[in-house]
Amino acid sequence: MGGDQRGSSLKTTLKVFNIIVSIILMIFGVFRYFNLQFSIDEPWIVFQPAYMILFGIILLLSELKIQFVIENLKFLSNYVGRGIFIIYLSTMVTGNLTGGDLMKYVSIIIAVFLLVTGILYIFIQCCCKDKIEEDEKKLLADEERGHSSSKDNQYNIH
Repeated sequence: MGGDQRGSSLKTTLKVFNIIVSIILMIFGVFRYFNLQFSIDEPWIVFQPAYMILFGIILLLSELKIQFVIENLKFLSNYVGRGIFIIYLSTMVTGNLTGGDLMKYVSIIIAVFLLVTGILYIFIQCCCKDKIEEDEKKLLADEERGHSSSKDNQYNIH
């Protein structure tokens, strides 16, 4: 029973991390629009905050298990894919360090948080693979038992 609690605790912690990461990314993207210093030499700066907001929404929807996102972005359904995606997002945050000293420091702090979260996902996949697979098998077995028992009760099979 202790192992089940540890596994569910890890999944809950990662879920909370993912939700926090996605919300931070969306807020940061919105904040970047207010602090935008547009230059004709760098027109892509206008699109970067929009991508941060969009990727934050995608990450949040994948954590909430929205079927459309899970089916079309399968790399977000495993730890390595999600970790690499979050590491990519950390590079996006630091892609343009403009907007004053405070904005630079906030960008670096958010990027480090994203980077650590992405590395954590990859580390868990590499080092805790057996535990993850065991938890997923237990979850599938529990779901199958739940569905079969409800089916048996539905048809009054004794």
